[in-house]
Amino acid sequence: YKNQLLNYIKGYQADGTTPRNAMGDILHSKPTVISYGSRQVLFFGTNEGYLHAIDAADFGALSSEGGSELFAYMPSPLLSNIDGLLKNTELTGPVKRIYGVDGAMSAWIIDGNKNGKVDASEGEKAYLFFGLRRGGSEYYALDITDPVNPSLAWKITNQGAFSQLGETWSKPTMAKLRYLKSGTLRFEHVLVFGGGYDNRLDDATLASSGTPPADIKGNGVYIVNARTGDLIWSYSGRDLKHSVPSNIQVLDVDRDGSIDRLYFGDTGGNIWRADLNIDDVDDDASKHDVTNDARVSKFASLGGSGVNARKFFYEPDVAIFKHQGKGTSVMSIGSGYRAHPLDASINDRFYVLHDENVFAIPTTPPTPLTEADLANSSALAGNSFLPTY
Repeated sequence: YKNQLLNYIKGYQADGTTPRNAMGDILHSKPTVISYGSRQVLFFGTNEGYLHAIDAADFGALSSEGGSELFAYMPSPLLSNIDGLLKNTELTGPVKRIYGVDGAMSAWIIDGNKNGKVDASEGEKAYLFFGLRRGGSEYYALDITDPVNPSLAWKITNQGAFSQLGETWSKPTMAKLRYLKSGTLRFEHVLVFGGGYDNRLDDATLASSGTPPADIKGNGVYIVNARTGDLIWSYSGRDLKHSVPSNIQVLDVDRDGSIDRLYFGDTGGNIWRADLNIDDVDDDASKHDVTNDARVSKFASLGGSGVNARKFFYEPDVAIFKHQGKGTSVMSIGSGYRAHPLDASINDRFYVLHDENVFAIPTTPPTPLTEADLANSSALAGNSFLPTY
């Protein structure tokens, strides 16, 4: 039976000889194209559990065979799904389908000659980073410098320092960070992602209570080294009691090339601000000591229970600019219950919030904004878009 399972997932009927001419569905994975000289390769994940790499050369001819597959990578935890895929029987319980590589991807091309392509002969490299979303609680990094001979660069599982990871919904955001490690100043490419989603919140009764389970998963935010997957900084637990399925909004406020501010929401209707270097305003040895100097504070508390059980599944959009000669920061975000998108029992909102501390890091974080601090509006605010609220 093991051989039948392997034959099936390799694209054949269980007998191993007849092609089944089918592949898994692409639900939340978004196809990504990377150029290798004259070759373009299409990467995407499916709920059969594969990350596929397809040579796009013959797509233009609308060939009935499609593009030529260069490789397909299946994370080992998804091997256990093959039995259910082969049997294809209706599932019981709240989850009615099998999920695989269901997460969004980020690509990193180390493009030395700046031509937008991967030139391995010139020492350039390429990586692909992805989570499994509904498929699991892991992140993977593939070295795809050679799209015919990929390798696993690293993986992160929900153990040890990452034990709070839920379903890995958060797309890894690429950035550069200057930080101290063992007394040495480093300036490296990093990935920033949220702790993910606790699928128990699919239960509408639990979700409407506004109270997360005592052992909630996903209530964290992480920064890791993009090359190695090593943890640089994380924040979880404490006053962050709800899961963070969204991407993380990263900012370089002082424009020195290194990120220094994060914004993100959670499934409890809260918005958080993280200042990565609160001691950078002085000249002591703790400058760039992200591990010890980062501070996370609640920026807004806009959730509750019942009709107020608002949830944030997407990151806020943040704009920093000058308004009437003064530095201004405006944050826009909408709430919603993505696990039940047609749910009408919650009074969802679209918020536009003003962070007064644009460049400064206050000694004491201000009191979180609430609904009482906001003006209700059914139209654009016009020229005076920063009211006294």
